[in-house]
Amino acid sequence: MKIDIQKLRNGSHRFEFDTTGEKLEIVHDKISFGKIHVCSVIDKNDQNILVTNQVTAGVKGQCDNCLADFERELQDSFTLFYTTDSRTADEEGSVRVISSSTREIELSEGIKDNLVLDLPMRFLCDENCKGLCPGCGVNLNEDVCTCDKEIMDPRWEALKDIFKRK
Repeated sequence: MKIDIQKLRNGSHRFEFDTTGEKLEIVHDKISFGKIHVCSVIDKNDQNILVTNQVTAGVKGQCDNCLADFERELQDSFTLFYTTDSRTADEEGSVRVISSSTREIELSEGIKDNLVLDLPMRFLCDENCKGLCPGCGVNLNEDVCTCDKEIMDPRWEALKDIFKRK
């Protein structure tokens, strides 16, 4: 997703792109990205270019609690800042320095980085997912298990007998 910045006049410009996780080369061990829609608003002046992105991405994965497959849409918004003023650069890389002769800016890498950073630590099919029964393994979102609800860690069994005597 390249934008020819030399052809842009100063002011605000809107661009929309459709891509896929495969084209952006997003590799993740738990989920896969499908269709990705990007809406970018570019505000340009003589030295600076501010790119505000709204991204909607379809993802497929497996729930960490119940192991069910799920599909969901992730939404993210973030800003990329490009400047020709090298004094503005920072160590985190949130400001990208470009030369005044730069013809194009490539948005793909910033979009890829921000999508991956925005992913949750745990993937759930639903925020209220009940998971699997630790005794019988039934999916508690779909069924009710008949297991004894008082599951005790076997290391504490000796203490259980002490409390029963009282």
